[in-house]
Amino acid sequence: MQQISLAQIEEYSNSGEYYTQVNTDSCTPTSATSDDIMTTLFGGANIIDDSIGFEMCIADDGVSFIVVASQGAGKCTITMTANSIWTRELC
Repeated sequence: MQQISLAQIEEYSNSGEYYTQVNTDSCTPTSATSDDIMTTLFGGANIIDDSIGFEMCIADDGVSFIVVASQGAGKCTITMTANSIWTRELC
């Protein structure tokens, strides 16, 4: 999640915008959203490996971004804001 935050700084420097997958302050992580993050921010590098047991997505909080990592519905979900404020649910 911190690697995603660092990649977002580079994205903002290059384009003037943070990369987000939805225009709301929450998202539902899936393998497709994880793959999209790896393709868009990391050039296809496998930084969200299946072995970690989490999928990730990036939501727009109106000012910057929120990274959401989840083990699946009803399981551990971790969120991290652009300012590195962490929230854990069901972990």
